[in-house]
Amino acid sequence: MDASFGSRANSSYAWETRYGAYHWDSESGFYHVRNRYLHPKLGEWITRDSVGYKGGYNLYAYVSDNPVSFVDTSGLLKFVHCSEEDQLIIQALLSVAKDIANSPCFACCFGNPSTLQLLRRRINWQNLSIYCDQNSGACCGKCAYSTPFISSIHVCLPAAEGPKCPDLSCTILHEIVHIIGHWSQTLPNLATSCCEKCLH
Repeated sequence: MDASFGSRANSSYAWETRYGAYHWDSESGFYHVRNRYLHPKLGEWITRDSVGYKGGYNLYAYVSDNPVSFVDTSGLLKFVHCSEEDQLIIQALLSVAKDIANSPCFACCFGNPSTLQLLRRRINWQNLSIYCDQNSGACCGKCAYSTPFISSIHVCLPAAEGPKCPDLSCTILHEIVHIIGHWSQTLPNLATSCCEKCLH
């Protein structure tokens, strides 16, 4: 733009950030969108989903080919029935949970090295579907619950934000321990108590 806000024929600036904050790669002509490349003329991803087959059988799909219902702002998470505000909050809580799981405090408290390694790998990789369940019958007094075979965590709103629930980042760690294969409550509850201890 020129000083009168008119268009300029050429510019001394290379505008590489475009629609939706997509990074324009001028050499290839593709958009770099967080973890993948998008071909703008085809309207298709040209790189596989970084989560592999955990995201579904089509490695070039975006949120199960249903962007009206689902959102994946990081390229590693699929949000279902979550408002933008809830997505931002849950992403921040996942970041806190990741920091806690990778901390020496948590390692010392948790103790179980093989499960700790799986937990850290899983929380660093993410590849989770996060459902924001509001007034769902499945919640029934729970803060959250998980569906291990499809790597999903259901956050029960607004109950998860209530006084009977632990810190939501600790609840997320608890559910990830279930997802990596611990069906009983022993290790997930230990993860919750270690998380709460390391938060303070």
